Amino acid sequence: LFPDGLQGDILNPYISQVGEYVDKMKKVVNHTKPVFMVLQAFAWEMLKKKEERDTSMILYPGYKESRFMAFNAIVHGATGLVYWGSNYTPQPSSFMSGLNRVTRELSAMHEVLSSKNTNINIHKTYHELGHSVDAGIEMIIKKVNGTCYLITVNSDKNPVKVSLSGLKRFCSAEVMSEDRTIPIENGVLTDSYKPFDVHLYKLQ
Repeated sequence: LFPDGLQGDILNPYISQVGEYVDKMKKVVNHTKPVFMVLQAFAWEMLKKKEERDTSMILYPGYKESRFMAFNAIVHGATGLVYWGSNYTPQPSSFMSGLNRVTRELSAMHEVLSSKNTNINIHKTYHELGHSVDAGIEMIIKKVNGTCYLITVNSDKNPVKVSLSGLKRFCSAEVMSEDRTIPIENGVLTDSYKPFDVHLYKLQ
């Protein structure tokens, strides 16, 4: 951690900084080399000697935070993900259970995630919820065996509701891992996101 208690040296103090670091590293290699993001499998305080630890500061990402950071990196173009520090983490633990749940989901989607991005011109229209939208919804689209997958994350600390237009080829979207399906009407998909939420759509 930096002396100010924050992790990272960019203006964004939230977990969506993961995607911004992917962008930074892609620029560093001039978009010519793979970028693997090293994500968190530990609590920062556990890296200290046992007698120096502040137990109130032993904080682990929750399942939803780990899931967001993984897909935030993917949306920004990370070639691969590496988890570091699990040897500093008690096992079994609720954190490792959540992280294993994330990695199982990533593994199940390996064919989709390793495919090239495809282009569909999607326009975002935000519904008024009473606060500003900063980064908002970020997304990529993958196509595998004729099926399109829309991978989206809400990179804002606030909830958002958005309508995504330009999907006239499709009539509905299965929201993967959420057991729900959203109709696409006149090419428009509308959904709500919690802060740092992830929605994975299999377009029908």
